[in-house]
This record gives sequence, C-alpha cells and structure tokens, in this order.
Amino acid sequence: GANGGGGLGASHGTISTPTLLHAAVAFLEGQPQAPGAQGMRTLDLAHCGSDAEQVALLARALGSATAALRTLRLSANGLGPDAAAVLAEALPLCPALVKLDLSENPLEDDGLVALCDKLKACHSLTDLDLSRISAGPRGVQAVGEYLAVPTRLARLRLQHPGGWVTGDLRPLSRGLAANGHLVDLNLSCSSGRHEITTFVQDLAANTTLRAVKLTAVVHIRWDATKRKELTLAFEALEKRAAGLPWRLSLGLAFAGGSNLLEEQPRRPSLPHFDRDQTGIPAKAGP
Repeated sequence: GANGGGGLGASHGTISTPTLLHAAVAFLEGQPQAPGAQGMRTLDLAHCGSDAEQVALLARALGSATAALRTLRLSANGLGPDAAAVLAEALPLCPALVKLDLSENPLEDDGLVALCDKLKACHSLTDLDLSRISAGPRGVQAVGEYLAVPTRLARLRLQHPGGWVTGDLRPLSRGLAANGHLVDLNLSCSSGRHEITTFVQDLAANTTLRAVKLTAVVHIRWDATKRKELTLAFEALEKRAAGLPWRLSLGLAFAGGSNLLEEQPRRPSLPHFDRDQTGIPAKAGP
C-alpha cells in the first residue's frame, strides 16, 4: 500500500498482481491533480506479470491523476508492443516523471517506436532504463531520434547480454552527437569491427558525456593484423576519459574469446584498467 515516502510497490510473492494493480489504480485516481500537490511519487510494479489489459487500466489511471508521480518501474512484466503503445500514450500526461524503468520487457521494435515517439514530450524525464530489450533496426533508429530531440534526459541504460544494438550503430551516434544533456551512458553492442570502431571514435569526440560503460562484441575472428584500428579507437576514448572526470568501463570480446584490453601492453601514458565484479575491465577513478 501507500507509505510515508509517497510510494507504492510490490512485496514479491505476497501481493497478487490484480490486487496490487487495482490498489495502484485506486490510489492514483484518488490523488489531487493540482501541480505540486502531494501524492504518490514512486510506483514500483516490477516483476508483477502485468498483461496488456492491466497496463491499459494503469495507463488510464496515469492519465487521470499523476501530478506528483516521479518514478515508474515496470520492469520484467512481459510487456509487448501493444502494452508499450498503450502505456506510451499516458506518459506525456505525467508532468513530474523523472525516472522510467521498462527493462526486461519484450517491447520489440514496434513498442520502442511508439514509446520513443511519446517520450519526446516527457520534458521532465532524466533517467531511462531500456536494458534487456532486444532492439532491431527500427527500434535503434527510434531511440536515436529520441536522443536528438531537446530533452532533459541525463542517464540512459541500454544493456543486454547479447548486445542491445546488434548491427548499425549510426542512429545512436547521430542522436548522441545532437544531445546536449546526456551525461551517463550504459550500452552493450554487437557489431562489426568498422562499425564499433567508428562508434567509439564518436564517443571520444562527445563533449557532454561524463560516465560511459561500453561492452562491445565484435563480429570478427581475432587477427593481429586487424588490431591497430580498433586499438587506436579505444586508446582515443581512454585519453578522452583521462582528461575529464569520466567513469569509464570498457569491455571488448570477439570470436576466439580474447579481450583486446587485456592483450594491450601496459603503458604509463594510458589509464590503468583492473577488473570489476562483472569481469569487464573497468577504469579506476571518480
């Protein structure tokens, strides 16, 4: 139920999904609608198994009284394209929404397109998590176009074990280049050597980002003759991080199982890398 912190959430395994959804809807619909009025600030319905019909019920409530809602978590609910489209219609009606977590939902390209189109009107949103969502070309294009629109988005998470982007990275590069607010990017990608090299070069030239976690899988069998271009790109990104207060974590894998950063000789002029708990080389620093 609601608590003193202005939130509603699930104690997993103790509250049934229909009960929790109806409680959330009833609470939302009973809130004062005036901007600045006290009301629910956090709604956490992660891992509730909500279906499209239940999300439609929630979306109607979000559109009716959401003056105070700042955080909405709907991760791991099996939400598909139809549910995403219904939810997307209500999001611009949440004037105070700052954090949105839709990770671990099979939104697919249609869901991402519908979502990103409406997020362009969510001017208060600063934190977006779309991790563990397999994005195709249209989904990546939609996210890139959203990034290019003037918003307040500051943190974006696009992590996926198999690569959130699997292919063309240029839409993201264009969106990041046009974005003036994003400071924290967490991205996994899986693509060809040339595409990843170009993307890393674009990141090194970005003047806004301050924290980057990049995990890349390159679709080549390791060949020493192909090392130089990719190595230079990552060195440029390291040097960029060394000159700014970046938190930088880089990981690179390819067919054959080696890690590029491990194979590079240690040089005093380059940042030192050691392993974090995920096994991805991580730059120590602020």
